[in-house]
Order: sequence, then C-alpha cells, then structure tokens
Amino acid sequence: KKNNASQESFSKVSISWYPGHMAKTKREIKEKMWQLPVEELYMAGKSSVNTLHKLGIYNIGQLATSPEYILEAHLKKHGKILWEYANGIDKSVVNTKREELKGVGNSITLPYDLDNMEEIEKILLQLSEKVAGRLRKGKQMAKTVAVEVKYNDFIKASRQTTLDRCTDSGTEIYQLSKELFRELWKKDGNKIVRLLGIRT
Repeated sequence: KKNNASQESFSKVSISWYPGHMAKTKREIKEKMWQLPVEELYMAGKSSVNTLHKLGIYNIGQLATSPEYILEAHLKKHGKILWEYANGIDKSVVNTKREELKGVGNSITLPYDLDNMEEIEKILLQLSEKVAGRLRKGKQMAKTVAVEVKYNDFIKASRQTTLDRCTDSGTEIYQLSKELFRELWKKDGNKIVRLLGIRT
C-alpha cells in the first residue's frame, strides 16, 4: 500500500540534524535545526554544500529562507529537494510494502543422481512454485532469481540474474531458473546433478 500524502521529514532527517532529538513541530525546526550548518542536512553532499557556500548559504536557516528559484537555478531539482528538507517537508512517496525479501528459497537433495534435462526441469518447476508461494504468502516480491546446483562429485555451483521488475510468479521464476540452469549445466559439462535449489 502506498501513502501518497506528503510526509514531514522530521523523523527522516533528525538524526543527522540534531542527534538524539526528534523534531515534532516547525517551531522546533527553526529553534533547533536552522542554526546548524548546511552540511548537517540530509541529502546535502559535498558538491551541493560547495555551491550553497558560493551563494552565501552556510546554515539550514539560510537555506530554508532562500528563494526556491535561485536554488533550482544552481542545483536543479536537487536544490528544491534541499529547500524542502530544510523546511521540514518531504514529498516523497512512502511505500509501506517491501518489494524484495532476501533469502527466500527452496532446495532438494535428489533421491537419485540426475542427468536428464526433462526430469531436472520438472524439479525446477516444483521448486519455483514453492518459492513463489512463499513470496505471495509473505506479500513479497523477488528482484533476483538464482539457481544452485551440487553435482555428484560434491562440487557446488550457482548462477543468478536480476529482473527488470519484481515478481512473485511461479511461471516467471521457473522460466528464469530453467535458463539459468541450462547455462550453468552447459558450462560445467552436463555433470550429474545431486542437489537443486532456487532462491531469490
């Protein structure tokens, strides 16, 4: 679920602005934060600070009261963002749903050695559906897909890819894992497989 409402940036930047203090009102920003140097402002990097100094802006208060158009003229869009943060405004969209969950995976040690691609693909399909099911159950999305293999000589190998968009589709995970396995298996000389795994 996305919250499109503008969020005040107090909690987001207070650690760098004023350690140990959580600003709750605009008055507190003026009293506690405007006196601090612009270097303490969230998103104010070295290059931006140098530009601000050339404009005669040395503290957060001076930045907050400077005309927006001047800041935008010298720092483009980033100038407006800094001005908003200096005034306790954060217009970024807050996404409360995590898109990626690290470490979701399933693997299986085969009851017998395999070197038959058709049988291997059946197992990859089962593993893909299990991984996708866990992702959906946790309301998560995968950004990467990896295939792990252990051969009958106990050598392990893996191959992974990064997706253009996040997914929780078993079909999509299966197609990717199948391609990854084929590439890996070919590189390793079609060795006999003892373990298969898929993780995101």
